[in-house]
Amino acid sequence: MHSDRFVIFDLDGTLADTRGDIAQAVNAGLAAHGLPAAPEGTIVSFVGDGVGRLVDRTVNAVGGDVALAPQVAKSTVAYYRLHPVDRTRPYPGVDNALAALRDAKVDLAVASNKPTDLCEMILAHYGWAGRFSEVLGADWGGPRKPDPAVLIEVARRLDRKAAAGVMVGDTVMDLQAGRAASMRTVAALYGFRPAQELKAAGPDASVLESTDLLAELTTLVSSQTDDDPGEI
Repeated sequence: MHSDRFVIFDLDGTLADTRGDIAQAVNAGLAAHGLPAAPEGTIVSFVGDGVGRLVDRTVNAVGGDVALAPQVAKSTVAYYRLHPVDRTRPYPGVDNALAALRDAKVDLAVASNKPTDLCEMILAHYGWAGRFSEVLGADWGGPRKPDPAVLIEVARRLDRKAAAGVMVGDTVMDLQAGRAASMRTVAALYGFRPAQELKAAGPDASVLESTDLLAELTTLVSSQTDDDPGEI
């Protein structure tokens, strides 16, 4: 592998299955304001675009007054900070993939649309904090994915060309952001979104099972050359 290559991961639905804790937190936020619970599947279908929009959509789905959404969002995040890993589990093979990539001197980063401190709590819980050179959440100071700015900022902090990076995620927004930053893109088909939706977005590679993530990333990182076009 080339030591100047790097990989950026989404967190939810890519590194870990966080559905249970996200749904539990949102329902706790709803309950705190007298609103009925939403099914886990409904909540998860709204994940990926930040806490604010997740809660807006869920409040609307349960028939609540959208004016309550900001308060529900605050209650949701407060609950989540106390219960970030009650039901969350790493996807099989991810721990091994992260360790092997770091051993191969590949820099790793996380770019998520959830708050940075929540990302760091989850990474630390699984002993992953030291494996990531950068962790940028929704509060990083710029626009969220699908805007490529956060990925370009990761590359800047790593002192790398953006085109040397690989973006791995389970949403179309992840793939759009990666493509706009001139990075290779990998669709995590085992995550939260339907596989066909991700395939239709035209990723450079797809991973059906998380246990195949290392093999796919090894191939992609090793195949990149120093004169990749479209660098930012």
